[in-house]
Amino acid sequence: MARIIAVVNQKGGVGKTTTTVNLSASLQQLGKRVLLCDFDPQANATSGVGVDKNTASPNIYDVLINGADPKKAVVSTKHCDVLPSNKALA
Repeated sequence: MARIIAVVNQKGGVGKTTTTVNLSASLQQLGKRVLLCDFDPQANATSGVGVDKNTASPNIYDVLINGADPKKAVVSTKHCDVLPSNKALA
C-alpha cells in the first residue's frame, strides 16, 4: 500500500528540507520506492539529492504551468526519485 508523507510548516528554517531529504534517502535504503516532490522555488531538496536545480527539465513548474508529463519530469538518483523544482516556481 502506498503512503504519502508530507513535511510542512509555514515557518522557515525549521528543518523541513533536511528532514525530507534524509527521510527519503533512508526509506530508499530500506528498499521502499520513494518519490520526493519538491514544490519549493529554492529547490534545495532537488539539489540535496544531487540534481542540478538550474538544468533539471522538465520540472514541477513545467508540469503545473506548461502541462508537461510528470512521469517525464521524474529524475532517478541513488538517494531516491525526485520531481525537481527550480526558481521559476516563484
